[in-house]
Amino acid sequence: MDIIEGGVITGVQQAVDVGFRCSGCFYRGEADTYAIPIPKIFRKRYWPDSDFKYSPEEAERLRGIESGWIYEFKRLAVGLTTGLPEGGNEINNLNWLFLMEHHGMPTRLLDWTQNILVALFFAVAGDAEDSDKRDGQIWVIRPHDLNDKAGVGSGFPLPGHSIVEYLAREMFYGLGRKEGLARKLKLEPIPTEPVAILPPLPWPRMLAQNSAFTLHPKPRSLENMYVPEAKLTRHKVSSSSKVEIRRELRLIGIEYRTVFPELDSIARDINRRHDDESR
Repeated sequence: MDIIEGGVITGVQQAVDVGFRCSGCFYRGEADTYAIPIPKIFRKRYWPDSDFKYSPEEAERLRGIESGWIYEFKRLAVGLTTGLPEGGNEINNLNWLFLMEHHGMPTRLLDWTQNILVALFFAVAGDAEDSDKRDGQIWVIRPHDLNDKAGVGSGFPLPGHSIVEYLAREMFYGLGRKEGLARKLKLEPIPTEPVAILPPLPWPRMLAQNSAFTLHPKPRSLENMYVPEAKLTRHKVSSSSKVEIRRELRLIGIEYRTVFPELDSIARDINRRHDDESR
């Protein structure tokens, strides 16, 4: 898989220009530079072999960790809140994955946004003390081409689409049972590519961030994480420009309290504004 290297972003207008050139794209901002965007559950902390070359038994053990965490989250969540997806209905597992991802659990979903200025905010808003000393980056991907290659068509799949259902449920199916799930969903062959999803937006944070997702199978390798047709592109966000970009974003109303519409964000905004103005 070839990553397309874009330009260097030093201001809001450059990011807007990227958005104009790729209308309908998904964007992902990161305050540091990472090799490739990958869902948390498949990162090295949980799947130590970065090329995913596991024996069937090793892969099965790691799959069991993923399904076990989903079960544990479901078990504990019911005592803390209401309005949860129906726990006994496996068709609702995608909604559980949305909820888990929203609250920071490692899942096979990867967060994106349809708003490039939200992605730019994440690229410059790192909380680490030395974050402004490191370049950030914005990833751009073409979701319609990703989905076309995955076999769901050039649009976005509706809830219950067979390929989406397979990717959202296959972690519950052990060795020798995945083929049965595929037959049940009338799929041939078994899906091997990620799918781009526009989810329902039931939480204010997701609505504010124009949230979008990609849903991934276990990768065959990092080289095969995304199909070339999706034109995965990386734009560097210069470390020397992060403070000024935050000031520009603040002027157009993009800061913590608008991206994370919660009380804690007010304090974060005030503290960050004070830090930036003292430089």
